Amino acid sequence: MRKFIGKSHNINKNTMITIAMISSLAVGILILVLGMSFYKYRIAELGFADTFDNQGYQYHYVVISEQMDDPFWELIYQGAYEKGKEQGALIEKLGSNLSISYSLEELMEIAIASEVDGILLEPNGETTLTELINEADMAGIPVITVLKDDPISRRKSFVGINSYNQGQAYGEQIVSIANGRNCDVVVLLSMDSKDTSKNIIYSGIRDAVGGHNITLEAESINRHSAFGSEEDIRKINKAKALLHDTDISIKSICIETGYSDPNYFSRIFKKHVGITPTEFREKFV
Repeated sequence: MRKFIGKSHNINKNTMITIAMISSLAVGILILVLGMSFYKYRIAELGFADTFDNQGYQYHYVVISEQMDDPFWELIYQGAYEKGKEQGALIEKLGSNLSISYSLEELMEIAIASEVDGILLEPNGETTLTELINEADMAGIPVITVLKDDPISRRKSFVGINSYNQGQAYGEQIVSIANGRNCDVVVLLSMDSKDTSKNIIYSGIRDAVGGHNITLEAESINRHSAFGSEEDIRKINKAKALLHDTDISIKSICIETGYSDPNYFSRIFKKHVGITPTEFREKFV
């Protein structure tokens, strides 16, 4: 009787091991299928068409930038798209107009995994992106940096523009829109110290609007913050109006604009305007 029970116990143990192995394999397959489905979903959402091979294109290139939906980049893309058609190449904006926001790094990973024929990229100066550029090059996918460069990466080439001329072009647009009227213009500049072209662009804008009835101001914003710097700018502009048009005390203006600490208000004001609230009132009132 004991021998029979022991044999049955061994059979049950082997059966349980077999069932566990089969279950583990099934779970692994399920995870793989779900992962592939999710990946295909992301690729479809990012605009890669399943019918690419049937469209008659010989090559497939993607354009990647954090500013992809800006009018400036739209013009760049349209020019590349039309030229691509002439050469039998499909040019796609990767990550544009999506309900979900993807980082440059995520878009690069997707482009590499999709085995595109080439990537046009506006880099952000991050080390992780440099590594992905190198990874793309090792995978046989050439990367060309546009507007901003990543010279330490294995990018094939860099296509840039003259930042001063770009600023002058912006300034000419401002002059055209102003159409001879007195205007106050605020230029929002990135706080990112890696963006060295911003001051040159601003100089071009300033020189282009010089001699016209246009007052130009520069404000620094944090492009990684959705609301922080923009909210400060709104408050500071309100404070400037109150300092100029009323006799309200600076402490009261601090509270009126949403700041609880006058010292902090003064520091923020000076950061954006260049002078303290007291100096502003003495200079302009």
